[in-house]
Amino acid sequence: MSSHGGEFHTVGSYFSSKGFWVFALDLRGNGLSGTRGDATLEEQLVDIETIVDVIKKRVSRENLWILAHSLAAAML
Repeated sequence: MSSHGGEFHTVGSYFSSKGFWVFALDLRGNGLSGTRGDATLEEQLVDIETIVDVIKKRVSRENLWILAHSLAAAML
């Protein structure tokens, strides 16, 4: 809950160099996005749905891979 997307810079850079789009989402109230407790679980789920919708508009479905870590993996 205290980690953030920046911790995945190395792996993100690697995949980006191979032509993949890379997005990192810090859930509100976790990582570098606000203070713990800033958002409810429902708000965080809406945030995830929103970023997935944005990604789907930019990346073709057959090339879409989602990697989630820790709490986010359980929420997907």
